[in-house]
Order: sequence, then C-alpha cells, then structure tokens
Amino acid sequence: MIPIERQAAVDLLRRDPYRYLGDLIALDLNMPPIPRTIFGDAEVPSAIAVVEEWPWGIGASASSFDVVFLGEFLDWLSERHEEFGLGSTDRRVLDYASDRPDLEVGPVSCTRSFACASLERVPEMSPACKLTEDDAPAVEQYPAGHRNNGPELPTLFQWFVIEGKGEIYACKDGNEIVGFLSCAREWENIWDVDFIHLRDEARGRGLGTRLAATYARTLLTRGDIPYYSGARNEASERTATSAGFHCCRELFVADVSRKE
Repeated sequence: MIPIERQAAVDLLRRDPYRYLGDLIALDLNMPPIPRTIFGDAEVPSAIAVVEEWPWGIGASASSFDVVFLGEFLDWLSERHEEFGLGSTDRRVLDYASDRPDLEVGPVSCTRSFACASLERVPEMSPACKLTEDDAPAVEQYPAGHRNNGPELPTLFQWFVIEGKGEIYACKDGNEIVGFLSCAREWENIWDVDFIHLRDEARGRGLGTRLAATYARTLLTRGDIPYYSGARNEASERTATSAGFHCCRELFVADVSRKE
C-alpha cells in the first residue's frame, strides 16, 4: 500500500465511471474540499483506498477487494482512529472487516445506482415535457411539503430552469403539474437524477417510469449519459429498471470501531 496522487486515482477509477461515479466526483472535483489521503497498490492496480477527514468523523472507502491491500489499509486506519465509516462497492470489503477480531462492524446498509447507456433499453412511451420559464405559474401551484429537508419545486425551478443549472421534466394534467423529475450534470457527460416526485393522486399510473424514460431518451439522444443514483427504496428501483436503466453500482456502508 502506497500513497498516490489524486489524479492517479481518478485515472484508474474512470475506467468504470458508472460504478465509481461518486468517488470520481469527490476526487476529481474535490467536492467538498476536505482533507483526503489516497492509497494505491503496485501489485493490484485497481485497488484504491481513500480516507476523508470530515468535521463529524473519518470516512474511509476501498474500491475493490484484495486481502493484502485491504489488510494493510485497515491496519493503518485502526492504528490511527478508534472509529470510522467504511464503504465499498464490493461487499467483500465489509465482510472482511467483520471477520477481523480487532474490529467491530455495525449494520451494513446498501444503496443502488442505475445507468442507461442504450436507447434500445428505453421503452417507447408518450414523453413527459421539459419545463421552461413559461411554466412558472404551474410550478408555483405545485403542492408544498413534498421534499423533506430539501428545496421544493419552485426553488428547483429557479436553479435548474431559470439559472440553467439543470433540467426538470414534468407530467401534466391539463396545465397542472402532477409529477416531476429534476436532474443535473454531475461529472463530464454523466447526468444524475436529483429528485423525482408524484402527487398522491398521480401514483400507480406509470408516470414515474414515463418521467425516467423521458430523461433517459432525451440525454442519450444528445450524447449524454443518464444516471439514477441512490434509489431510496424498491419502488424507485422498479421505476429505474422499467425505464431501461440497469444497476451499475452497489455501495455498502457500515460504521466500524476498534475493539479494546
């Protein structure tokens, strides 16, 4: 295990950008700008490990599983930190940490991300519309309270449509918006879903799939890649797969502490 430069890690991880998109965003854009220590391995070129010093604690990640590299990395971590978060796109990393007698690993959570790289996978269906500045009155009428601890549709509309920082696709009933999907460019030509929401009376009608399919088809047609990160539940995963997306990233995360 040897320290490596940030750009070297980016160059290695970009070989599989769908799987490592979150890591690439953090390393290439350094967002947010926090202290990071990066390790690689001369024997296993695909092995990358990152330690992030967040104000609330230490976050660590390993890109892939290798017994020697991972053992050295966990030794290094546990010598310096009594507890840390550990994440990987390879479940075996968490399993290996759980088997170590010197570490206590908490419950493991998993979030899945999806990508669509082929128009052939996207179902043919009536497209949703892309919101423009003329849709401001309909946006203001969208029910409040649909996004806990985050900006609601009028704020998203200001950022993404008025200020041009992203795009919003919507399903309408007449002039009334009944559901929407917001998205923005994340890294190079890969975009990501920011939020998708349907009003209660619009659920169960396939509108989520229609929104996701419109998003996928629009971006692929112009040469961009539609991504759907962090599906929060089975319903979100079904929406993604029904619209032609495939699971490209599983992120396993757990809190780890050193046994006394």
